[in-house]
Amino acid sequence: MNNPGVLLFDEPSANLDMKASEDLGMLLKSLKDLGKAIIVADHRLHYLMPICDRIIMLEDGKITCECKHLRNYVIMT
Repeated sequence: MNNPGVLLFDEPSANLDMKASEDLGMLLKSLKDLGKAIIVADHRLHYLMPICDRIIMLEDGKITCECKHLRNYVIMT
């Protein structure tokens, strides 16, 4: 796989400080701008706000919330 179209990240911000999380967000944004589909499973959402087109929240394996933009989720909670 030299150039995958879909990238999956499982808690990529774990153990990162705020600056490193922001850097990660910029990297993910760059990948998105290249046309990559990015799936992120994470508890920390602040660095994803400028990137997300869609958010799906899960609890016990069931969808509890689905919205187009992360800011809509923040407003709903």
